[in-house]
Amino acid sequence: MPNPKRRHSQQRSAKRRTHYKAEKVTLSKDSTTGATSFTIAGNCPSGSTATLAITFTASSGVPAGYNNVLKSTGSATGLGVELRDGNGNTVVFGNSMSAGAAPSGALSLPYTAQYHAISNTVTAGNVAATATFTLSYQ
Repeated sequence: MPNPKRRHSQQRSAKRRTHYKAEKVTLSKDSTTGATSFTIAGNCPSGSTATLAITFTASSGVPAGYNNVLKSTGSATGLGVELRDGNGNTVVFGNSMSAGAAPSGALSLPYTAQYHAISNTVTAGNVAATATFTLSYQ
């Protein structure tokens, strides 16, 4: 029995898969990469005159020698997660930061999470970290 005819050449199939390759990133200690934006949203009553403050707590802990990097609980080593506020300031865990005056209505606090190399040697794997925040007002 003859073999069925190929629908596409092997070269054509190989060319289609060239975009599957991950981009190689070189990190040295205390460098960052892979910024991802997120927003903390809420609602304030109209006519509010309160001043807001936000405090982040590193639920997954912090690596030795760092108070601004979340410890990764994933399989990757040599990496942590750094948070930055909307102005690009690094979040220091356990310290209260001003979040400004409470708006009348929707509250939107922009932040960014990014990888932070805590070692010159980084191994591949997944990165997982957890932080909690407390939003207080006066």
